[in-house]
Amino acid sequence: MRSWTNIDKQGIIGILVLITIFIVLATSSILLRYCKPQNEPQSSADSVFVVHISELQQEHRQRQYNRPSSHVHNNRRTITPFNYNPNTLDSAGFVKLGLSPYVAKNIMHYRAKGGLFRKPEDFGKIYGIDSADFQILKPYIVIPEQEQHSALVEQEKKKQREPEKFIVVDLNTADTTTLKQLRGIGSARAKMIVNYGKQLGGFVSANQLREIKNLPPELIDSLMTHFTVSVNQIKPIKVNRANVETLKKHPYLNYYQARAIYDLRVKKIELHSIDDLKSLKEFTESDLERLRPYLDFSKAY
Repeated sequence: MRSWTNIDKQGIIGILVLITIFIVLATSSILLRYCKPQNEPQSSADSVFVVHISELQQEHRQRQYNRPSSHVHNNRRTITPFNYNPNTLDSAGFVKLGLSPYVAKNIMHYRAKGGLFRKPEDFGKIYGIDSADFQILKPYIVIPEQEQHSALVEQEKKKQREPEKFIVVDLNTADTTTLKQLRGIGSARAKMIVNYGKQLGGFVSANQLREIKNLPPELIDSLMTHFTVSVNQIKPIKVNRANVETLKKHPYLNYYQARAIYDLRVKKIELHSIDDLKSLKEFTESDLERLRPYLDFSKAY
């Protein structure tokens, strides 16, 4: 029979061994949990969630790709163009295009007053429309040919209904701006008229316009009733003071005529009237008659 002393020693050793084994196993389990690799497969629930998020992201990207093209400007309005006729589209349609309600109102107001868009460029003249917006919308404007023709016809009828303001122009006081008010007189023709009047010293008759080169006779005929002349505005040449250079600048005098007048004046010391020139072979009766308003025979001093 064993003694209690031997039994107690063996029991204690066994208990210590078991405790040691338990501690080792427990420690190993804890170490394995905290040292688990980061790329260890997730649980099935986590995997389903990740896949769902990935599908949502892909769907969002696909929507962005398939969205119709639009243009966003600095004013944060979005222009979404489509084919439209600016003569028939309603205000809601213009807003749908991306234009502001203010611009849409201006368009409708223009049309209500009888305004028509004959060509795409006309639409860009609407007050308030941004030039960048117009460049985007311009290719989508569709105006049928019959509407363009109708607009032109209506414009012509409007001109016929409006009585033309009758203008009377004094050729000796009018500047180029005044002359351009007459139909058929542009900048170039207005300058020709003014310059010729200065060379003459003033017009004595509207018929003198026929002496201007490149001025169509039929145009002068159509405008004759619009012209008048102030003869008191004429600036004649002072014959008893003028030299040859001054005399020959006048459109009605050539060099030989100017020289003949000057030599006669030197010979006679002073000329008294146009009759003094009748002795000169360089002049005809018609020449002298044409010159009469432009020669001043006052005393030299």
